[in-house]
Amino acid sequence: MEGSLAERFLRDEHTFWLTAAWICILFLTTNLPWQLDDYDQAKPAFSSFEMVHEGHWLYQRTPLDLVAQKPPFFGWVSTICYGVTRWWDIAWRLPSLISALAISILLLRAASLAYGRTAGLISFGAFGFNLLSARLATLVTTDMLLALSIFNRLAYLAENSQRQRLELTRSMVVLWFVNHFTVYKRPDRVCFFASGNRGFRLAEALG
Repeated sequence: MEGSLAERFLRDEHTFWLTAAWICILFLTTNLPWQLDDYDQAKPAFSSFEMVHEGHWLYQRTPLDLVAQKPPFFGWVSTICYGVTRWWDIAWRLPSLISALAISILLLRAASLAYGRTAGLISFGAFGFNLLSARLATLVTTDMLLALSIFNRLAYLAENSQRQRLELTRSMVVLWFVNHFTVYKRPDRVCFFASGNRGFRLAEALG
């Protein structure tokens, strides 16, 4: 038996490429026309703009001349993209778009390795055709970068769950560091993750 019609359809190579094409189209077009609207996009956009034109690479300000609360990682990436494209509308959105595509590929790989090609395609489509994914894919925010950081670290932990606990503890520390320093939104998140990390280490010591 070669399987049902649905199974053959999901395993077909053309189905994958058609799905991938539709996901790319959704990611690129959902937010058109691109603009810095009321989704709090102006702050990270202004930070990267300030880096290029005023040279403030570590400390930036908001459009209202307040101290920027978000770490500069998103701005650094955007300025690199601007150096390549020379187009701010693309440079501001490339980090989120690349992160969304990376998550899609990682989901496809993880599900395929665990449950087979059909499950991989379903996971790939579930993320790609999710309206929130399409909405965030080209927003000028740190949300997709944060999601990629968390997913990548947790996928690593899942694949290496049989290793020594010391290695897992170090991985959790790396996750905490990357999240709060590079892509998290506000400095008060540092306290949240620091307390969680301390709790994890205490539980490990007591266990």
